[in-house]
Amino acid sequence: MSEDRLAGPPQNHAEPSSVAVLVEGDVIRSGLTSMIESANLYTVTEWGKLDYATHTTSAPGHCVPDVAILGCDGLNTDCVRLSAERIRATGSKVILLLLVQDPELFDTVSRIPANGFLLLHEVTPGSLEHSLQEVIAGEIVIPSTLAARMLRRLRDEPNAQRHGFSNSLTPREQQALRLLIDGLSNKQIAKQLRISQHGAKRLVANVLAKLNCPNRTLAVAVALRDNIVV
Repeated sequence: MSEDRLAGPPQNHAEPSSVAVLVEGDVIRSGLTSMIESANLYTVTEWGKLDYATHTTSAPGHCVPDVAILGCDGLNTDCVRLSAERIRATGSKVILLLLVQDPELFDTVSRIPANGFLLLHEVTPGSLEHSLQEVIAGEIVIPSTLAARMLRRLRDEPNAQRHGFSNSLTPREQQALRLLIDGLSNKQIAKQLRISQHGAKRLVANVLAKLNCPNRTLAVAVALRDNIVV
């Protein structure tokens, strides 16, 4: 005699995160789309396109994605930088996808305000899924090759070019910078400092602005190089 199974409570499935792929080239865009959708955790949304002629990103305002993957081939870095700024202003996070292996491009993109970086030749379904998860969680994703290049460039800068910003940071900003160096996310910083996540986000933004750094990774590198945190 079979037992009747009691129906459990309905499962609450979170809406999948949305991703826009703003990359020139149908083959690359199609490949990335297939990788993203294979994880069953994300939906790929149409969200405008880059216009390299006018240095703008056209996108409907009613369907802002959680993450936008922005391609960069080194030929239109000004357009990419402006697009990254506009995309982040909508509340979406930006992953910069470097389409070519060019050491000089590494130096240029370190100043583009992105939440993460990927190298096309290193992208796999697993690495792409991991990068999306980390960026959505508020972390910075950066390949070791690019991180090493950025740190080496910072180390080799003449002392005269280094930024002495320690005196311009408030005590609270110094605290936030120490926590950034420890690898904490905005949510964790908020908990440590007993402030709201919005307050932590604003505090981190102030630190990045004063250090003239577009992202947390570069800010940490500058802070360690110049002994800003005491």
